[in-house]
Amino acid sequence: MGVPKFYRWISERYPCLSETIPEFDNLYLDMNGIIHNCSHPNDEDVHFRISEEKIFSDIFHYLEVLFRLIRPQKVFFMAIDGVAPRAKMNQQRGRRFRSAKEAEDKEKEAIRKGEVLPEEKRFDSNCITPGTEFMESLHHQLQFFVTNKVSTDPLWQNTQVILSGHQVPGEGEHKIMEFIRFQRSQPDYNAETRHCLYGLDADLMMLGLCSHEPYFSLLREEVRFGGKKNEKRITTPEETTFHLLHLSLFREYLDLEFASVKPKLKFPYDLEHIIDDWVLMGFLVGNDFIPNLPHFHINKGALPLLYSAYIEVLPTLDGYINEDGMLNLPRFEKFMERLTLIDYEHFNDIYADVKWLESRHGRKKLVETEFDMKPLAPAPASDTASFLLAKAAEVEDMLREDGADSDESGVDKLSTPLGIMKIGEDMEPDIDDEEGENDEEGESYVSDGDDYTSSDEDKQFQLEFKAHKRNYYMEKMEYSEVDSGVLRDQAEGYVLAIQWILHYYYNGVCSWSWYYPHHYAPYVSDVRNFSHLELKYDLGQPFLPYEQLLGVLPAASKALLPVAHHSLMSSIDSPIIDYYPSNFQTDKNGKQQEWEAVVLIPFIDEKRLISAMKDCDSRLSEEERNRNRHGPMQVYVYTEEDLGEYKAPAYFPPVAHNHALCKEITRDAFVMPPERLVKALHPRFNPDRFIPGFPSMKNLSFTATLKKSSICVFNMNTLNESLVLTLLQDSVPDIHDIGKRYCGNTVFVSWPHLQEARVVAVASIECKYSFEIESYGEGGSVNYKLDGEIQKMPMTPRDVDEWQLQEKEIRTRYANRWGVDIGTTHILIYAAPITGRKYVYTQNGRVTLEKQWSPIPIPYALQATVKELQVKEPCVHQFSTLAEVFPSNSTCFMLGHPGYGLKGRVLSTDKNLRGKIRIEFDNIHEVDDEEARKRSSQCQYVPGYVGAKRLGISTHLISRITGTIYLLLSPTEEEQSSSKPRRPRKVNVGLSLKFNKSKEEIPGWSKKADSGWLYSVNTIKVLERYINEFPDFFDFLSQHTGSDDFTDEQVFGKGGTEKAHKLYEFVQTLACTNAERRGWGSDGIDSNTLLYLVKQGPPKVMKLKPLVMQVRPHLLYKPDLMSGSTPPDPSANYQLLDRVVNVRQGYSVPLGLRGTVIGIKNATKPMDVIYEILFDEEFSGALPVKGIQDAPNRIYHLPVWAMINLTHGIRQHTERERQGKPTAVVRPSGSGLEHQPAQTKQVPQPKLLTRKKVENPPAPTLGSKPASSANRIPVKSAPSPSSLPSPFMDIWNSLVQQHEQQQQQQQQQGAAATRVVNTQEAPKQKPQFQSKKREPPVPVAPKLPSLQEAARNLPKITNLPKGPTAAPPIPSEQPINPHEVIVQPIPPAEVSLQAIPPPPLPTGISVPVGPSLSVQQLFDMASQSAITNHVVPRQPPPPVFSFCLQLMDVMQQKGFGLPVYNYLLLQDGSIMAEVSVLPLGVVGRCAAKSKNEAAEQAAAMALHNPIVMQPMVVPPAVHHPGNVMFVPHPPPFGAVRGPVPNSFVPMQVTRQSVQHQPRAQTHPPTPASSCSSEKKEMKEVPKTQAEQVSPVDKDEQLGSVPSAETIGRAPIQNRPISSSKPPGSRLAIRFNGP
Repeated sequence: MGVPKFYRWISERYPCLSETIPEFDNLYLDMNGIIHNCSHPNDEDVHFRISEEKIFSDIFHYLEVLFRLIRPQKVFFMAIDGVAPRAKMNQQRGRRFRSAKEAEDKEKEAIRKGEVLPEEKRFDSNCITPGTEFMESLHHQLQFFVTNKVSTDPLWQNTQVILSGHQVPGEGEHKIMEFIRFQRSQPDYNAETRHCLYGLDADLMMLGLCSHEPYFSLLREEVRFGGKKNEKRITTPEETTFHLLHLSLFREYLDLEFASVKPKLKFPYDLEHIIDDWVLMGFLVGNDFIPNLPHFHINKGALPLLYSAYIEVLPTLDGYINEDGMLNLPRFEKFMERLTLIDYEHFNDIYADVKWLESRHGRKKLVETEFDMKPLAPAPASDTASFLLAKAAEVEDMLREDGADSDESGVDKLSTPLGIMKIGEDMEPDIDDEEGENDEEGESYVSDGDDYTSSDEDKQFQLEFKAHKRNYYMEKMEYSEVDSGVLRDQAEGYVLAIQWILHYYYNGVCSWSWYYPHHYAPYVSDVRNFSHLELKYDLGQPFLPYEQLLGVLPAASKALLPVAHHSLMSSIDSPIIDYYPSNFQTDKNGKQQEWEAVVLIPFIDEKRLISAMKDCDSRLSEEERNRNRHGPMQVYVYTEEDLGEYKAPAYFPPVAHNHALCKEITRDAFVMPPERLVKALHPRFNPDRFIPGFPSMKNLSFTATLKKSSICVFNMNTLNESLVLTLLQDSVPDIHDIGKRYCGNTVFVSWPHLQEARVVAVASIECKYSFEIESYGEGGSVNYKLDGEIQKMPMTPRDVDEWQLQEKEIRTRYANRWGVDIGTTHILIYAAPITGRKYVYTQNGRVTLEKQWSPIPIPYALQATVKELQVKEPCVHQFSTLAEVFPSNSTCFMLGHPGYGLKGRVLSTDKNLRGKIRIEFDNIHEVDDEEARKRSSQCQYVPGYVGAKRLGISTHLISRITGTIYLLLSPTEEEQSSSKPRRPRKVNVGLSLKFNKSKEEIPGWSKKADSGWLYSVNTIKVLERYINEFPDFFDFLSQHTGSDDFTDEQVFGKGGTEKAHKLYEFVQTLACTNAERRGWGSDGIDSNTLLYLVKQGPPKVMKLKPLVMQVRPHLLYKPDLMSGSTPPDPSANYQLLDRVVNVRQGYSVPLGLRGTVIGIKNATKPMDVIYEILFDEEFSGALPVKGIQDAPNRIYHLPVWAMINLTHGIRQHTERERQGKPTAVVRPSGSGLEHQPAQTKQVPQPKLLTRKKVENPPAPTLGSKPASSANRIPVKSAPSPSSLPSPFMDIWNSLVQQHEQQQQQQQQQGAAATRVVNTQEAPKQKPQFQSKKREPPVPVAPKLPSLQEAARNLPKITNLPKGPTAAPPIPSEQPINPHEVIVQPIPPAEVSLQAIPPPPLPTGISVPVGPSLSVQQLFDMASQSAITNHVVPRQPPPPVFSFCLQLMDVMQQKGFGLPVYNYLLLQDGSIMAEVSVLPLGVVGRCAAKSKNEAAEQAAAMALHNPIVMQPMVVPPAVHHPGNVMFVPHPPPFGAVRGPVPNSFVPMQVTRQSVQHQPRAQTHPPTPASSCSSEKKEMKEVPKTQAEQVSPVDKDEQLGSVPSAETIGRAPIQNRPISSSKPPGSRLAIRFNGP
């Protein structure tokens, strides 16, 4: 159990201890904590039952996760508690008696309430004790588990696995320490070995420090304080937050803690001896072997008192107290003498309270102390003082006789009432015998008005203190008399206990039979005169398993023992029946929690116990005898030899091919005599070398101050003192010098944790030095030209604001979390942290291992950065050739096209392949499930005021009812008439959908936005039902707004108890009551979509013939090569419902298993984001689908570096096809063509994903000059327009519509229309497709930049905005006044997700396709098609949902300029987008995870900006004459179609550059007449008033509610919009792509 509250106190005092996880050599597991967590996670639930198979499966899974988390390189040591020393059995016995009693009481209470308990017996946690059947089964299962992992998992095959089971004597953590001591004593030991010890005991800190290993860390689960008692523990390791406490930093903190004593010492200062003495001081506050000294409690400031006493005493000594595990008794006695002050000071506080009470009551009367003291003999109340003083006088005489041989007796050094005493002073009691006799008779207590001298007060204080201690020994330790012999036994017994523990921690067990025979410790003032004590111990032998079971188990757990021993625990005739009381008392003894209380049960007499068991041994079966013996430990190593099949003991399939070689060794193999152990630091340790991942404070100058600074530890602000570090700065750094020296170099950031990073820029408040930015990527990534020159740039006002925000955030994080004052920051450096290492391949097949850096630079304070360190690089095996990296039959995954994400098998890496690898891929084609995306887009959230209008209640009331409202329920008549009447209880009748303190929300019910809480349509329906069921309750709440805490009588009046109970029962039946919570900022699909995915099963898969290809190595991902957190494809962007595949080994998920992203748990760092995946198949270790009963276990959580996004590959492939870029980046096996770019040579693509090839040959172009080979754009034969990339669909439809209107006009006029091009430049020569030359029926536009070039200047919207803004409005049942809410376009009820393709082009028509495709070529294509086919049906444009497109349309209609987007990278990795429009300026600004989402949300904000949305007039729909260029108005925004990459590219086609010929004229008009004619035609267009908002159907009323991003902004009235444009305004051609 360790030291209670010790871990938290240390973490609060030294805040920098916990940080990230580095690489380790050895991992040690104290297994008992894992076994307890997996077997009984919720002791408060009496209905909880769990099978043995489930327990074993969960334990295996927990071990897998811990192994993968640490990834030990050399040793993996699993230790289970065996038979403990006798000293530990006292604590084990008390804990097991208490747990059995609590479980029994809970079941009785449940039965009394009428609850029906399951017939299956509950899991008895006391079975986790050596010798039980459960532990024997667990040991065999663990042997099978290790054999399976070593045989099948490559991560386990390079590690030595040691299993020390329950048959090996000793506690788990101490068996681990024996192994570490054994390693250190070996001649070939590496002094830089990195150790990681997992365990829940707080005293593991002391064990780790005792080893004097500098690179030692402790791993444990996150500690949560202040939780509810009945809160279920988190048992899944994926949902658990682990903390890593670095003892390397702890050692430096202790050096700072005792630095003030260094100049005062008479002997050399040694940190290792300081640490040893610190461990000794920790024993005085209690542990598993001895109780704490009276009043020495951690939560009451005991440790700082011990520290101050040590700092005061150490300079007076001639050396250290703890000498490598051996007590120096004279020095320890002087230290204990100093601690006697604490006894006096504590009692002095009690004495002062007594005096104050006496003054209040007006008479001399002693009061009871904090202990529950009972009078030893009957005495009148008025004679209490004389009685206590008489007893104190007897104690005084005994102590004076006992201390006659000592000149400086600790007890005779009496304190003044103020508790002030100095070491070395002679503090003889100022008492004579006569005064003592008078006091004994009570003659000094005469009246309240007597005047007392100081000697009288001293005398009274001393005698009361002695009486107080006397009663402590007689009441707590049950002594009938307290004499000098008793006190001497107490002192010697306590010193013997301290020395035994030191032996146990430093050298191992020195005695198996010794134990401390008391429940309480003596007063420190009585631990004296022991300097000449001889400390001897009898080693003895450890108990046998059944002996320990009888010694620690209560009678309620007798079923865990063989039947032959049952009578010893339950029969009245048993000789040891007194050891098993059914009822017992507990004493908190100054503690606060019930689990800290002392269990007052008798101690076991070893001789009596063994004697009683002799008669039972003959009745044991052979299997029972086998369990009652000590056994060896197992050591497993991987062997290439196939050892045959290994069968599982039960539940699991066998291991077909066993490659785990097992060797058994005894415990004595690791036990070393003390004289052979290496003490303190290892002689070969190099303190000047830095090991990455192990923090150190040595590299910067700072000061340390102990003060209260309210540092946040474990999500709570500490109230205790913390050691605050203040960085020292000599001078202000020069930005010009820093820019030249730092940019492009690696530094170590985040002192004292020191993470390696590469600097890309430095900035002060005046200027910035940076490499040139080459491009921006997804998620805030930035690509720099690191081989270019460093540029100096001035800081704009906006840059200065951002710089100041970043500096403040860094300074605040250091102060509030790490307790570091970094001072004034003059320069920020922008650096990319290291993410791992990756193999890089050259053209000639060479292989090099290079560091990988994060694509997102992070700002750091320059003064908290270390530039140069002597670093030990990790020792990893580096490959030199492709054959070593890609051996035959090894597994890899495709990162190129075709076949992105496919799993493959290496066939060969012959040199003839010219640096390529021959791979056979599993050719799998999945059918996209659009139904799931459609369902996911239907979950809509609305703000509270919209729901309030819908329900007819106030916004404040909806905010209250969705939170917490307490109701005090009186017991019903039935409960009152029961044998045990029930007391009133307070219950929550609110919906509990909001958790502001814990920052959680309920998926599918509530959502936290920047401007407030949002509620789903399900929540509104539940509230509507709630109101209909209990309208009087809501009437009461609306009238009482001052409180949310009521009684049932206040709400329903007298006799309303039954109705109040019905209300509570109604709330408990609601679906949202027990819904799953998730943190703010996380994203996930709604429950309906999840249910659909679970029931639908995995997507339909088409498995084709395996595909064999020759691939460049950089396009392959090898699962066992990548290290760190480098993702397989850094360019991948993950969204909900994306399809992924697991590509990392070591996870519970089978390699290559596919799944769907159903949740995203965001984090401050991009690499810390966790994705929740619903996999296609059930597997061992998978998590259950929450909220769906009887669903298979298919859920698992993966980071970004453990999977490949298949959907991203499809999006990437589609984007390349749209842009005309090459898609065949690999060569199919057997082809004689080498890979070439698509611009110069066509490469036949393999039949992958069942995509059809284009068979039409390229048509020749007549009448055009042949272009040079360097500039020639290859001409490809085009298929039908329906197969064209979707960006051209709108242009096609627009041209078709114009052609249809022109045909109608020509038929009416009866004459051919002549079209001219009104442009100042001569029209360009167009390619001719037929021998007969004809005038083009479509106007020719000047050639504009390519689509790719135009898209570079505008934001690419690759993702639709997540959250409420991206979802369509929800339906409503009642009309809502549009003038009271923000109105958005209402989508049609059914919107097709695919555009209707135009008719196919006639044969012989070729379409030029390439990366430089211009609008000119598109017009040519449409023109030629119109000539060939005169009648073309009109096609509607595809529906697109994009706020950026909508904003662009509005700006065009108003005659403003195009929206301009600017982006800013924030500290947390998110992107700030700002949209501005001339002449309005900035109209919207918002931050999101990616640039695309930020742009969408900023556009949404602009659309609801009152300045932008001015009232305008919408003209009616009319037929446009042929001489007016017509661009179709965008359709109403429909349902979200899914991610639309590159949603728009404005082409800026002006009216002057594209016009139509007026009606037929004899001569071409002059420019003036043309202009006047145009004006005349415009005047003929009738003007109409604004369109009125028509009534909407009931199902669409709630659809006009605002989105999540519009909350808190001024509502925009439903005003008509005008489409009039000033002359020369820009038009935009809409694209659904790049």
